[in-house]
Amino acid sequence: MVQAQVNFCRKCPIRMKKLPLILVVGIIALAFVVYESRSDNNMHVYFLDVGQGDSVLIKRGQIEILIDGGPSPGKLTNELGKLLPLWDRNIELVVLTHPHEDHLAGLVEFIKRYEVGSVMETETSPNSAEGTEYNVGLYSEWQELISKNGIRVIDARAQQMIELNGIEIDILNPKPVYISGTSSDTDNNSIVLDVIFGDLSFLLTSDIYSSGESRMLSSRLVPDCSVLKVAHHGSNSSTSQEFLNVSKPEVAVVSVGENNYGQPAGEVLNRLAGCKLYQTDESGTIEFITNGSSLWVRTAR
Repeated sequence: MVQAQVNFCRKCPIRMKKLPLILVVGIIALAFVVYESRSDNNMHVYFLDVGQGDSVLIKRGQIEILIDGGPSPGKLTNELGKLLPLWDRNIELVVLTHPHEDHLAGLVEFIKRYEVGSVMETETSPNSAEGTEYNVGLYSEWQELISKNGIRVIDARAQQMIELNGIEIDILNPKPVYISGTSSDTDNNSIVLDVIFGDLSFLLTSDIYSSGESRMLSSRLVPDCSVLKVAHHGSNSSTSQEFLNVSKPEVAVVSVGENNYGQPAGEVLNRLAGCKLYQTDESGTIEFITNGSSLWVRTAR
């Protein structure tokens, strides 16, 4: 509970008791917002409820990292409005794991409204054996906004590492040589991250297919993890048993919308039977809090 003490002079013409009720309520609400937004020393990882897509917000202190933006600018704005103070319009790092619309569309509008320190992305190609892999016009708009705003671009490559305020971010995929000839080259070249804080880690696998997982396994780039962001919204194209045998997650999260094309697949759920499972379509935004040794979870519903 927040308690506020106001001292005023008896000779002053305005008394606290005569302040309009709406103003008093506003002062109390502002005090609560300031209190709630005070920094703690924990790392917070939010799997945002943005519908049939991916978006993850990571916070520690005043440092914020946004990974993907989901398919809807409105949903992303709504979720971030609940988690970021009105006066905080700076994001230190934005990661676009790959340019499919269910990861990119929200970021295009986001980057128009926020000050972004750096953008991490990777090599892309609009063509594959299946034809055009993503919305070229939307991706071009994204790149134009980055250039217009003078934002530093980090070209993600496996075995790079970034450290931000005690958070270690290991890049596990893609390799320097572009993967081609797979059923979805864009997905298999997406950025896979291991986010480490103390003894706990979050393995964020974007939409990588089992063929991409196999390449990571053969290069010994799959770590064990505390929390796994299940690839490709729980599609059976990903999350192979071999991948799970090595990553050994204790908790799994599926980012999926209510209209989810049958995802997560039953086969994937069977393979994840040993994990505590959360889904954004059922729980809303899912928040993990860690001090580096313990892990807590809160869900929106």
